[in-house]
Amino acid sequence: MLTLAIVLFPFLCKGQTNDTAFDFEKAEQLLETLMQQDISDADAQEQVCAIACMVGFKQYVEHRYDAAIRTLDYSIRHSSRPSEPIQILNRALLISSMCVTHDRNVLRRLQEIRSILLEYQSDTMRGHFPVEYADGMRECMNGFLLPLTSQVAKTFCDEEALSICFNTMLSLKEFAFRQLGNRVGADIKHSLNEDYRKLISSKLHQGEVAIELVPYMNIDGGKVRSTNYVAYILDHNGHLQFADVCVKGDIVALYRDNDAPWQLYAGSPSRLSSLVWNKLSPFVEGKRRIYLSPCGVLNRVNFILLDERVRELSNMCQLLKTYPESSQHGALLVGDVDYDQVLASEMRGSRDWGKLSGTKREIESVAKSLKPRYNVTMLTNSKATESAVRQLFGRCPAIIHIASHAICYTDSLHRSQYNFFKFPYGYYPEKRELTFTGLVLAGGNMGFKLSGNRDLSDDGILLSEEISKLSLGGTALVVLSVCNSANGIFDDIEGSLGLVKAFKLAGAKTIIASLSRVDDDVTSEFMAEFYSRQSQGEDLHTAFVNTVRHFKALYPDQPKYWAAFKMIDCF
Repeated sequence: MLTLAIVLFPFLCKGQTNDTAFDFEKAEQLLETLMQQDISDADAQEQVCAIACMVGFKQYVEHRYDAAIRTLDYSIRHSSRPSEPIQILNRALLISSMCVTHDRNVLRRLQEIRSILLEYQSDTMRGHFPVEYADGMRECMNGFLLPLTSQVAKTFCDEEALSICFNTMLSLKEFAFRQLGNRVGADIKHSLNEDYRKLISSKLHQGEVAIELVPYMNIDGGKVRSTNYVAYILDHNGHLQFADVCVKGDIVALYRDNDAPWQLYAGSPSRLSSLVWNKLSPFVEGKRRIYLSPCGVLNRVNFILLDERVRELSNMCQLLKTYPESSQHGALLVGDVDYDQVLASEMRGSRDWGKLSGTKREIESVAKSLKPRYNVTMLTNSKATESAVRQLFGRCPAIIHIASHAICYTDSLHRSQYNFFKFPYGYYPEKRELTFTGLVLAGGNMGFKLSGNRDLSDDGILLSEEISKLSLGGTALVVLSVCNSANGIFDDIEGSLGLVKAFKLAGAKTIIASLSRVDDDVTSEFMAEFYSRQSQGEDLHTAFVNTVRHFKALYPDQPKYWAAFKMIDCF
């Protein structure tokens, strides 16, 4: 801690005094007065923020954590230069103080550090920051921020905290690589925090392995040459291995050049096996179960088709989470929806939505399989409204099955053609990316033509952003029997920002969703087979794998009938 203070002290005192002796007692008294005032001069405000950071540091060292939180929070909120080392240190001290007082706002502050580092990193690459800042930033990161991330993980040992800590840690490592100008090399093997590794490995049994796919920047000669995907491979003994998997651009090009993505699974080996799985297969020989968490565009890959042992996870921290059981033992089935459109479409993804005849057969067969064990509620025709679905979601059914159309407009140019995305004035979504995808329900044709000041709660389109705010903590299975329900904005840190993300944020556990358009009739048969196998005693994963096998045997040369659906968080 003292070393860190010495390294950053020149930045703290910059512009204030040439004498390193600093009267903290007087400064704290003066600061109490200044913090009550409205300071209009920007330079004067920055001076006060710098004093606040030094005083907050002193309060922290003296274990006066409540005072430190108040002082440091003032400096953060009032500084107009958040990317400078002084404010990075500021947040770090604030976070450590919050850990001591068990203030859960610490998670938001940790995310701010990650955002600041990304901003600082890009500005430094463009030459907007002095080079001499890099030494202080590196010292701050290596000597304080990485251990601090571990401290937060230990204090709040739950899925959200560990996920935020892990993603922050990756950003810190990436920052170091960029600033030092090094290729990743062997050091990346040690990026996984030791406590994180112990927690994950403690959930693994003999014969099981966890694979976390993460991005890194391939830097050569001070320039970013590519974004690559690497794998951390962890066994039940905590032994960690590292594998370089593929270049992000190769995956992007593969999907860009294929209008029918299911064809990527055709042949033996398939193109995806050659590009991705062949790099991982040597590390999983003899393993009976593989937990795999993809990142970025790798969320478009249906890994269970590359190896049936794979249990795909939305993030590795899912292994640490305990899901409550639903007290309702109910099942909600939505299908045969009336979209108020005469034109019928037999693919579940059209912009002019007509009735899908296969969905009626689908939910009837699903109901038949479920009724001996669940109280089944079916919403069909004009009754399948957004408000009705919301109301029944509120009962937190154990199973939710939706057979309908969906929207997935992740391209801004494509999105701009539709007035629907002109949301009412005053609507500020917490996660804007989740407004680009959603489920089409009764009246959706009319609702999609609306814009501006409409009632979002019942416009016929249940947006992912709206779903994310619901409470589905007791829902064990969500089946999204619609087109492109596993797709969205693909972020290297947050994964696929779409319907799957929304239901996970709402608290649901296992999700089955599609990576492409799906055929109406064959999909109804696929779902009937899946639920039938479950009713005969097969567990979720086995029933899903056997259903895929069954349809692969029926249609060996038509992967569009068996390669679309993936299962997430089945463990």
